[in-house]
Formats: sequence, structure tokens, C-alpha cells
Amino acid sequence: MPLQFVSQIFWVQTDAAVDSRVVFVGTIATVRGAGMLFFGLYGGALADRFNRRRLLIVTQSAVIPVNLLIAAVMSLSPADRAGLSAFFALTFVAAGLAAVDAPTRQALVPDLLGPRLTPGGISINAAGMQISMPVSMFAAGFLAAAFGFAGAYAFA
Repeated sequence: MPLQFVSQIFWVQTDAAVDSRVVFVGTIATVRGAGMLFFGLYGGALADRFNRRRLLIVTQSAVIPVNLLIAAVMSLSPADRAGLSAFFALTFVAAGLAAVDAPTRQALVPDLLGPRLTPGGISINAAGMQISMPVSMFAAGFLAAAFGFAGAYAFA
């Protein structure tokens, strides 16, 4: 997820109008946060109510085409009003799917690791998320140079 976020920021900073770039970078974070907040209210309840494995399969199956559409918008559409509107709408949906996916994954940890290893598994996951953001900044730069911003986003 951090690699996708950084790729989106790079795309907006490069393709959007110069006087609006800062606003659009903030809008990316706002749209992602709003999607996670809105759908996050239901993510934990869905993880408790439904079969977690099946819920993960459904969310991952839904997020793949959404992310490919975001990459297509980044690749094919200019960063004008229509392109950015589609980009932000799809980003909201992708964030919502991630907000259902994340608590479902967290709820699976005790089932997979057992009571003795659960605290360590949660700690390793948290450490991995903290490390992934700075690493993804470098990775996004290299991937964007090699494949473009849409390619870096699709790779993630």
C-alpha cells in the first residue's frame, strides 16, 4: 500500500497543473483516509460475521480490477478534471476495500499463529509496515523510472 500511495503522489506532482499539485497531493491522502474511515467502520464487523478466508478472497478479487483501473487512469488519462475525478473515485473504492481487508487479516493472525505466537506476529507486522514506507519511496522512484507512474502503481 505505501508503494501505491507514493506512486500516486509522484503522478499527481508530475502531471497535474502546477498551481494545484499540493492540493491534489493532500486530496489523495484525504480520499484514502475517508475511504478507510467510512469502510473501516464495517471492516471489523464483516471480519467477525463472515468466513475470513472467503472475505479476503472477495476483497482481493475486487481490489485487483480497481487497482488496474487506477493504473489505467494514471497511464491513459491526463490529470485534468475528468481524469482526476475518476482517479479519486477509484482511490476511494480501493481504500474502502483495504479497510475491509486489513481487519480481516488482523483477525486471522491468532487463528494462524496460536495464542503463544500472536503477540510476536502482530509486532512483526507493525514493524514491517513502519519499514515499508521509507523503502517504498526509493522503490517507487526506481519503478517509476523503469515503468512509469502507472507501471509502478500496478506493480504494487
